Amino acid sequence: MFRLTFRALSALPRLAWCAELTPDGDIFVEHGPWVETGDDFFAEGAWDAPFEDGAIDRAAVVLGSGGRVRNNEVIFCTTTHTMERLQSVRVGDRLFLSNSFAYLLRATGDGLDVNYRYYERDFMTFLRGRRRAKRSVPTRLGRQVSVYYGERIIVGGDLAIRTEPFPPSPPFESYEAYIAAVTELVSRLHLNANSPARAARYQPLSTLSTGYDSPACTVIAKHIGCRDAITVTDARPDYNPYGRAPGDASDDGTQIARHLQIELTAYRRSAYLDRDDYPEAEFIATGNGGDDVVLAAAESELAGRMLFTGFLGDTLWGLHPLDADSSRNYVYQYPAGGTLGEFRIRTGFIHVPIPLLTYASQPSLVRIARSGAMAPWRIGGDYDRPIPRRLVESSGVPRAIYATEKKAITQPFWLPVETADLRKMLSANSYDSLRAYAGSAAVMSALRLPGKLRTSLARLTPPRAARYANWYTSLLHKKLGIRLLPELRTDQFTQRALFASPAGLKFHWAVEKTGVRYDTTRHRLSNRSSTSQSQAVIA
Repeated sequence: MFRLTFRALSALPRLAWCAELTPDGDIFVEHGPWVETGDDFFAEGAWDAPFEDGAIDRAAVVLGSGGRVRNNEVIFCTTTHTMERLQSVRVGDRLFLSNSFAYLLRATGDGLDVNYRYYERDFMTFLRGRRRAKRSVPTRLGRQVSVYYGERIIVGGDLAIRTEPFPPSPPFESYEAYIAAVTELVSRLHLNANSPARAARYQPLSTLSTGYDSPACTVIAKHIGCRDAITVTDARPDYNPYGRAPGDASDDGTQIARHLQIELTAYRRSAYLDRDDYPEAEFIATGNGGDDVVLAAAESELAGRMLFTGFLGDTLWGLHPLDADSSRNYVYQYPAGGTLGEFRIRTGFIHVPIPLLTYASQPSLVRIARSGAMAPWRIGGDYDRPIPRRLVESSGVPRAIYATEKKAITQPFWLPVETADLRKMLSANSYDSLRAYAGSAAVMSALRLPGKLRTSLARLTPPRAARYANWYTSLLHKKLGIRLLPELRTDQFTQRALFASPAGLKFHWAVEKTGVRYDTTRHRLSNRSSTSQSQAVIA
């Protein structure tokens, strides 16, 4: 028999939660003020069934997270897609789960192992898909944090865990069937997010660019009454996917918004660089690269919103099929969209990446896109997506004003350290703070490096520090047989492990900065408040 006890803290991020389960059946859930609670469940986000039933554990699509007590078990739900995750850790005979990695560490009095430089590499393996992602990372106190993607986490009375994936979306036979199904799904999510039984409700807001995906998502969002959108006006200048000469750097969706009769608010891609509150930290602290920091500028628009985005639309709506296993397990090409978690739960919005709602259906959508019925909306070349083109042009947007070339607005902090220039990627305060963290006495002493080497590495820029560290490691190995760090393969999705360069410690720094917001918690093994907002006993 499990007993749920809830404790809301107004100082916590609005949608954050941490649950502590005991062998006696007690479940203490500490949470932010916008987390919904009921007799037998709690949740942040929305799912494709009536909110009033509280049956988040039976939903096919969940955007957010939560848990429900049922049949002498408690079922925790991750987001259906794998851009966000849940994590758990055992402390003695107790089990902790949270929708925030930083919160989980703070709640259990733990932290990161500064000598373990592979956190980002480990978390980035979510790109390989749900089945092949690395499922645990170590902590400073020697524990293992388990991570969960796209699944239900079922905890029995003995606190043993088993998992089951969400059911995949079905294949579609035609364009019309697909659009009808995804529009209906979005409508159900919207009804859930705006139930009168909720404490917090969410109104639609879309993103809008000059590409394919966000205009198509905006058209779908209009079916539930979306009339507002945000746009990032400028694209990343170094983005050149097809080897062509750089073109127009504008990504401003203003013209498209006029045709769709959408009210648009515009932001600069680099606006976060003007801030002095370390805006990059909460995006990097996800471990998934930090790409989405460019949306920090839109924070004031996002609270209480369902944010519709086109993340991974290029994969879902393109003309190149994934194999069925890769689509069912959410194999991705890049991490954009996967770094919103901490920002989202602090700001208080629901992320609705429309392409990911039917990602498992990708092979059937490629067949539809290649069919004769879609020929009028195929334009040829590398940048060709018939399904969103038909959707957008059928809504009155002229072909000439959108999707003429592929652009990107994200900021990939995961670039190899030899080519990354953190001084240009980070705001001034964040860069200085990261360098100070890398050179701090606590970090340096934990690294167990000679004093002169610590000083030298702390002063170097990331590219020079990488070369210095590699040379020093090689020298010690060859001359003395000492291998200070394991070999680590470097590719576009992994960060080379360094001794003390700011790039190598940026995840540690980001988790430390983000963790401060959870210091108000009293959720500790030895210090739990006796006053709770509500309690439910479930047989």
